[in-house]
Amino acid sequence: NNTIEKPFQQLIKEIFDENQNNISVLDSIKKEKIQTFFQSIQLAYSQKSSLIQPTSPIESWNQDNIKEWSTDIKSNHIWAKEQENLSEITAIIQRAIYLYSNYKLRHVQSLSILLLLDSNERDRGRLAQIATGEGRSTIISIIAIIKALQGLHVDIVTSSTTLAQRDTEKYVKLYDMFHLTVSHNGENNYIYISGPKKCYESSIIYGDVSSFQFDILRDEFHLLNTRAKRSFDVVIIDEVDSMLIDENNKIARLADYILGMEFLNPILNAIWQAINNPTFEKTLNKYAIIYNIKSLILDNNPQITVPKHLQTFVFSQLPLWIENALLARDEYKLDHHYMIKTDEQNINRITPIDYSNTGIIQSSTMWSDGLHQFLQLKHRLKLTSINLTTNFLSNIGFFDRYKNKIYGLTGTLGSNDAKQLLCNVYSVDTIIIPRYKSLCHIKLPTIIVDNKKQWIDTIVQSCIKEANRNRSVLIILETRIDAKIIFKELRKQYSHGIVKLYTDNTDIGESNVIYSQATSGDIIVATNLAGRGTDLKTNKQVEENGGLHVCLTFMPINLRVEQQALGRTSRQGNRGTSQMILNIENFISYLLSVYPKYIDEHPNLSTDDLHEIKYLREWCQKAETDQLYKIRTKDIPEIKLKDQLFQKFCHLLSNLREIDDDEYKLKSVKEQWGLWLKNIDRRDKIKFSLDRNIKMAGCQLIDNNSNNSIYHIINQQLQRHTTDQELKEQMIKHILQNKTCYKDFLTNIDNDTNILYIEETIMKALMRTLNTNIVVFTNYDQLPIVYKRRNAIQTIFLAGEFDVVYYSFDTNNSENVLKYVSEYQDEDDDTLVELITMKNYNDKHLYSKLNDAFNKQDNFIDYTEFEQQIRDQYQKQDEIVKNPFYHIAKADMLIIKSHQFFIRTKQFVRQIVSVGTKQSVERENALQCLNAAIQLDPIY
Repeated sequence: NNTIEKPFQQLIKEIFDENQNNISVLDSIKKEKIQTFFQSIQLAYSQKSSLIQPTSPIESWNQDNIKEWSTDIKSNHIWAKEQENLSEITAIIQRAIYLYSNYKLRHVQSLSILLLLDSNERDRGRLAQIATGEGRSTIISIIAIIKALQGLHVDIVTSSTTLAQRDTEKYVKLYDMFHLTVSHNGENNYIYISGPKKCYESSIIYGDVSSFQFDILRDEFHLLNTRAKRSFDVVIIDEVDSMLIDENNKIARLADYILGMEFLNPILNAIWQAINNPTFEKTLNKYAIIYNIKSLILDNNPQITVPKHLQTFVFSQLPLWIENALLARDEYKLDHHYMIKTDEQNINRITPIDYSNTGIIQSSTMWSDGLHQFLQLKHRLKLTSINLTTNFLSNIGFFDRYKNKIYGLTGTLGSNDAKQLLCNVYSVDTIIIPRYKSLCHIKLPTIIVDNKKQWIDTIVQSCIKEANRNRSVLIILETRIDAKIIFKELRKQYSHGIVKLYTDNTDIGESNVIYSQATSGDIIVATNLAGRGTDLKTNKQVEENGGLHVCLTFMPINLRVEQQALGRTSRQGNRGTSQMILNIENFISYLLSVYPKYIDEHPNLSTDDLHEIKYLREWCQKAETDQLYKIRTKDIPEIKLKDQLFQKFCHLLSNLREIDDDEYKLKSVKEQWGLWLKNIDRRDKIKFSLDRNIKMAGCQLIDNNSNNSIYHIINQQLQRHTTDQELKEQMIKHILQNKTCYKDFLTNIDNDTNILYIEETIMKALMRTLNTNIVVFTNYDQLPIVYKRRNAIQTIFLAGEFDVVYYSFDTNNSENVLKYVSEYQDEDDDTLVELITMKNYNDKHLYSKLNDAFNKQDNFIDYTEFEQQIRDQYQKQDEIVKNPFYHIAKADMLIIKSHQFFIRTKQFVRQIVSVGTKQSVERENALQCLNAAIQLDPIY
């Protein structure tokens, strides 16, 4: 019976049955702790307060009684924290809810609150699965009141600023009964500059995760005192699974513009032209593009001017920029991965879409490492400059600040693997709360079709059929482009009915679709935007004819996304149906891209098998498990490390401000921090690409975390007992003894263009010195570079990128690589040179030059070294500022300051002498700054 609420004992039984993996919940129910607690609340509700002595029991209190009680409790937080008083507190909140909304708490809501609060006795947070439409917002407000009455600051994280503002306004009167203030931290129509935000004085704050993160960055990175020293006491999170899993690697960052980055735009243009050149399509030679662009920069008459301080950065980023240019050209699709939106300044902008999870249009997000810029070039939009990330805070880093005081609610916690990840990372446990009414839902058999045309036809016909039964229909598609196609087709074939489109959360017209009541015959075509958090209301006629029908047109590998989408119907006891319609051609391609190992694990699978839902479901489960394993073992450790490094850097920045609060010196420190971080990111991305390329060749990357220099890796492979420095010296002495072999390189050793040949020179010199073949996999090509020596005694296998990092790789299971090397024709035919023993050389100058040139690859320093280097250089302005633009900006500021001072004081004749002196000093300082810029880079 879906018309009545489940009785208390049935709810207890369902909680017990659904949470067999949560020992603490089972224990609380077995010992009847929860049952006793629930009964004590009901008893307290019918009795007088033990804190104050009004004449009536709590169940007959008015708002004045509650306010009087709250006045006493505000000065007695210890009383509020005592477990035995929680029954009275909850009973009074229950009464307040009734006075506020004329609505009595359901048993299941009371149980949800008790079970969430019960977790903290075990010093852990708790995440609860509570279906949408079951009163989650009210549950959140009650927990917030309890914690705020205990004297704690409560932060409530919602999925959007709109919801934060809505719930703040919705519950302000309820909180006011308890003398609790509430605010949201969205900025609305005012622009924050500095100082404490008034909202952080409130007992309870609502906000989306980004708003909280941005304010922490303003507070700790820019030292603006934004949060006014507010502590991180308690956080309550709605849609917790999305924020903690799907967006675990999402980071918030404040724009911190680096002067001079616009000089890199011509390089991005050059890359874009190169990959769209027919010659590139024939050769697909990324290395040639890198070589050509470096030549354009380093030539005696350079065609592209790059400031000196950015050259190393540019050379290091070229492979990644080329990779992202190809992604922008071939992989990223309009209305799938992104859309083009016109902003308030009437400028068309690339706007990412979170199509795989929430469908949200991410207006404030920009892709990094040139990807955003290449998409701008693709669509001939205004080109923005690449920027460096100097400040950031991940979702993990933010929620970690609350330690074990995390309470989370969501409609779907997902698979056991997903729950386990949450428990391990956030020191929480999970609990499933049953619905307050029985679910009245029919899941129709999945339809699997062979191609896109059949898929479109089946979706359209199936949904028109349901709409013609006087029902409402919600069609959920994976991408915006698919939604547009289905919408267009329905408009043709269902002209007598109403078809609505919802794909853009930033469009007011489209957003109104989900807030309007759905009537008989309505069809709503949407992306995942409608699949999470939306509460579609239907009228009585729709319910009489079977309720809302949901058509899900793709199968997410993430079980939670599927459950959220299908959960749009059959809510609060209403009826409904759902059905999946899949395009097998498209779906198999997707599964192969995310988890190709499934085919190898099931060699006997037939084409017919892949039309069966059980195999597709199993494949998705394997893919999700693999994805979650990667999050747990790779993504989360990297994110936590970066968050820790950023906290250390904030501390360093604060120290440096105390030494000398010079705006331009501090900006220079931030820039160097950003470049150092890029180096770490680059090493991680190189390793990922190398691992991919090497696995495709049937080999295995061997990671030696302690030292990744080329000399160390070679010594390790050859099991030599020499040091890395000794091997490098041996190579240099070989070059000096055989100058004719390296004539071109040595002749141009002082020329900037020589950087183009350093890697090749090192490889050939090592090959000849050691009489070995050297096979090198790079991160931008699937075939290795081979340096082959006639009569070589052995072969060295390397993977890496020059001046960054090298690894060994294992070729035991790769006949293809070994065959490729053996058949390689281009052999080194120089006369075999003898291994060099340690000798004295007269040419010390040339030796020093070579040593400096070959030290390029050893330039990575860890954070401790980086911090010490910055501290040492900060004492001297001419050492800390590497970017000439900061000297120029400071000169501009001094000139303007001098002029303004003159204008303000010229009317006072007596001050003319002092004005002249002041102007003279400012101008002299400005000239010194401009000369400093010239010293750093002669192009100025």
